[in-house]
Amino acid sequence: MKQVHRCKKPFRRIALGVAAGWLAIGGGALADEEKAPSKTIDERVSDLEKSLGALADFSLGGMLYGSYLYNFNRPEDRQNSLRSLDNEDNSLTVDLFQLQIGKKAPGGLSFSTKLDFGNTASRIGADWKGNGQFTGVTGDNGDFEIEEVYALYAPDWAGGWQVKAGKFVTLLGSEVIEAPSNMNYSRSFLFGFAIPFTHTGILFTPPLGEKFSATVGVVNGWDNVADNNGGKTLLGSVGWIPSSAFSLYLNGTFGPEQTDKNNNPRGIADVVSTITLDPVTISLNGDYGHEDGAAIDGGTETWYGFSGIVGLRLKDLAGLPVGAYFRGEVFKDDGGGRTGTDQTLSEVTVTAKYFVTEKLTLWTEYRHDWSNADSFAKNGTVTTIDSTTGDTVTSPRFRGSQDTVSIAASYVF
Repeated sequence: MKQVHRCKKPFRRIALGVAAGWLAIGGGALADEEKAPSKTIDERVSDLEKSLGALADFSLGGMLYGSYLYNFNRPEDRQNSLRSLDNEDNSLTVDLFQLQIGKKAPGGLSFSTKLDFGNTASRIGADWKGNGQFTGVTGDNGDFEIEEVYALYAPDWAGGWQVKAGKFVTLLGSEVIEAPSNMNYSRSFLFGFAIPFTHTGILFTPPLGEKFSATVGVVNGWDNVADNNGGKTLLGSVGWIPSSAFSLYLNGTFGPEQTDKNNNPRGIADVVSTITLDPVTISLNGDYGHEDGAAIDGGTETWYGFSGIVGLRLKDLAGLPVGAYFRGEVFKDDGGGRTGTDQTLSEVTVTAKYFVTEKLTLWTEYRHDWSNADSFAKNGTVTTIDSTTGDTVTSPRFRGSQDTVSIAASYVF
């Protein structure tokens, strides 16, 4: 089961050290700034890529984005209920600083990695030890995670076949971990509870031409670096891309995911379709999952839902560097094993973007969540007396809905 964690011990020293080193490399010309104009960050990264490429064909990229979010429920612990990545209320948050490093080697072999720092890194922690604890590579929910690290082998003699081995993001879902690659800033309930974040294993991709695609492989499971049981999980995807305006993908996983249990396999079917009619983009996503012994009462757990996103880029329509994006979804947790409560969740989200430059974007977003159960924390606590022990118990107050507004900025380099 995908786990969502709260960051406990910030890993700021590593993040600051990497950032300082990066800026130091790119800023070597500052001592001579009287002789030459200072360079932008993009120019410094480009110079560094050229230097590395001259030595060993390296590539370097990444992104940085942060946000401020206000929850009108004013939750006592300042945590937004049932949010996968945007969980901090009333806080200026460094959501993600990501470094992407790649290298091409002779013979069709290449290597790639994504190093994540910040709040998002603490929320996507994988099980690195196979003990059922999704605490990330630091082992303590720290704000550093290796999102991806894999090798890709595609030699000329293979006729277009590719093999990927290592840790990589899932094939499922219409949204991804990195906000700048999504239409909305926050993620859907489907992203947070219906599908995994990452896998560790091996994938095979055959050459099927421009209109069809397929990928199949074997992985350790959902968000497992080391397997938590003796079984393996099948992962696959087939796609149909008849034109640049339409695509349809059917993705899925099947295998045991419960710690130290090889039975009760978890299976999920995931459908993603994208329709592009400039300046409008429509993204549709549906999921259906099933797992025995995973409900909160020990019975069968079933979850399913649908998400639709409509995006409008006014830059393409009227020359304005802005975009508007609307998302609506429904997610049913039948058994409570995914969210902790047997409930039906719904949400509507409206996002506006201002594209300052090709790489710098400003965001603002309003989101309304609701459920048929009281699942969203609000201001204040409730005090009760335990009927068995007589002890005083203090617990948060909850309601059936949650409204948030947020502003954010993202930069991709």
